[in-house]
Amino acid sequence: MRDLAGHLAATERDCYEPRIHAIAAGERPVFDYFTNEATDFGDVEVEDALEEWSATRARVIDFVKTLTEDQHRLTGRHEKYGDVRVEDYLAIALDHDRDHLNALERLAGRVAR
Repeated sequence: MRDLAGHLAATERDCYEPRIHAIAAGERPVFDYFTNEATDFGDVEVEDALEEWSATRARVIDFVKTLTEDQHRLTGRHEKYGDVRVEDYLAIALDHDRDHLNALERLAGRVAR
């Protein structure tokens, strides 16, 4: 749980938030595949990481609500996903969340048996 919570918080903070800001700024950024798998989350407190994840996601959502129509049309380029708009990156973030939450549900089901 500690590694997952740390991973989610760090990905939101170090990947999604700055990338969405870069797209909206019109920088036409180019992104490679983001990973923090080699990061040691051993000193992370689960509750703190989940609070950070939630707070960062709330900041991202609040930021996206301020964007103009022109900013919503801007794109960046991702090596895996191709051209991505802010909304596309939000979808990537949600898919990432769902993947981890589904894995937790499967694990919980195995533990409960």
